[in-house]
Amino acid sequence: MLRNWHLSKGDIHIWSFRRQPGAIASRQLKTWLSSDELERANRFVTQELQEGFMCSRAYLRAVLSKYLFVHPADVVFKLGLYGKPSIANEERLRFSFSHSGGMNLLAVSAHADLGVDVEKIRTVPNINEIALRVCQTDEAMALNSLADDQKQEAFFRLWTAKEAFVKATGQGLSRSFQSFSVPSFHFQNGCTAIIDEAGESSSGWRVHWLNTSGCYAAALAENLSDRPTISAFDWHIDDFQYADLDPHEQFLERAAVV
Repeated sequence: MLRNWHLSKGDIHIWSFRRQPGAIASRQLKTWLSSDELERANRFVTQELQEGFMCSRAYLRAVLSKYLFVHPADVVFKLGLYGKPSIANEERLRFSFSHSGGMNLLAVSAHADLGVDVEKIRTVPNINEIALRVCQTDEAMALNSLADDQKQEAFFRLWTAKEAFVKATGQGLSRSFQSFSVPSFHFQNGCTAIIDEAGESSSGWRVHWLNTSGCYAAALAENLSDRPTISAFDWHIDDFQYADLDPHEQFLERAAVV
């Protein structure tokens, strides 16, 4: 468990946490949420989905608040041109958040743009046809060459890498997945450079595949000038203690200045 909540130049912190049944009711976590977040939660058709969304937002606020040295309810978000979220009035702390099937991943850095994505691995019907629509030809061919029992995981490794990249750039789904490629997506670990349509490295962007449990695929995209130091942490709501907050310390004093 991280104790000093410090980010140095080149650091990327990856937080993973799972939804806890009953957490919203037992801990009143929804009091941390904004009226907009509560309204978004109410759009879900089942109580389970509503609570899942509220838990994810509460956990996101709790972890970010530790870096900012504020109460979780005081974290204010804003959206970019294509919907990428950031922290209002705080340009130095960057984050990316993703959730799937009860798993939540949060990536945090000082100054560096980044994107993270997690997907629960599941059976995708007509996977080869879908790959042709969302992947470059060489990616679709690599996927098609794999044995059937390897295709599903490889597909989600590729999908999370592409999703992480478009999230990192702030373009989101406005950018076609076919406009860039992710080499070596079918290998188990490591990182790779993003290749643009011209066949060249895309402005220093790299994708790292993250270790998760066997039923999830996850990827991180970043464009730091040097290889980052990536640290992974598990987080539980019981880890959050208001006594840890020092009102005299500010994130700006502890974060790297580039």
